[in-house]
Amino acid sequence: MKAFRDDYAALRARWLDAPGGTPPQATTAQVAGYDRWVAQANNASFAAQAAYDELVPAFEALFEREGRHWPRFYDAARQLTQQPQPERHEALRALLPDPNTSRRQPVPDIHIHREHHLGFKEARKVAFSWAEKAEEKFDMECTYEEGEKEDLLTFTRTGVKGTLLVDAHRFEMKAQLGFLLGAFKDRIEAEIGEQLDALLNAPHPSAKKPAADKKKAATDTDAGKPAPKAAAKPAAKGKKA
Repeated sequence: MKAFRDDYAALRARWLDAPGGTPPQATTAQVAGYDRWVAQANNASFAAQAAYDELVPAFEALFEREGRHWPRFYDAARQLTQQPQPERHEALRALLPDPNTSRRQPVPDIHIHREHHLGFKEARKVAFSWAEKAEEKFDMECTYEEGEKEDLLTFTRTGVKGTLLVDAHRFEMKAQLGFLLGAFKDRIEAEIGEQLDALLNAPHPSAKKPAADKKKAATDTDAGKPAPKAAAKPAAKGKKA
C-alpha cells in the first residue's frame, strides 16, 4: 500500500508541477477527489476498482447498442439495476463481442482530415510537433513510423487510442474514445483540430506554395510593373479651308 501511495505522490507532483513555465496539467482542486480516494484506499477499494474495470467494456458495448445515445443508455442501465447482481453481470457480459468472431473495425469517434501544401518533409515536422504536444499536455504515448510516401503516428492513453496518417498532401486523424471520454467527443475533437490547424498555419519557410498562391503572386508582380505605353496616335490632319 505504501508503494501505491508513493507512486501516486510522484504522479500527482507531475500533474501539478509546470517545468519551464508551461501550464500545469491539473490544479489541486481537480486532484482533490483522487487525494481522498488514495488516502482511504484499502483492499476492498481495489476489489471494487477491479470489478469496475472488468465491467467498463460491457457498458461500452451497451452504449454502442443504444446508438451512442446518452438518454437511451441511461434508461437501459437503470433497467439493469432492477436485476439481482449475478443476472445483471451476466446480461452485461452477454453484450461483449466474441473476440474470435468479431472482426469489424469500430467507427472512429474522431475523424479529422486536413489538406496541405507543405510537402512531405515539412508535414513530417508538423506531425512530430503534434506528437510532442500530445505527450506533454495529454500524457499520450506516441509511436512514429516513417515510410517512403507516408508516415503513421500512433497515439494512446487511458480512454483514447488513434492514428495520424501523414503524407505529402494530407493529414488524416482517426481516434476512438473510451466510454467516459465519449461524452466529451465534440470538445475533444474541436481542441485537437485547433491544435493541428495552429501547427499547419505556422510559418514554414521551406513549404511549397499552392498553385493558386503562385498564380496570385505572379499577378501581383505584373501589377507592380509600369503599364506599357500606348502607341502614339498620328496627329489629325488639318482641314483645308
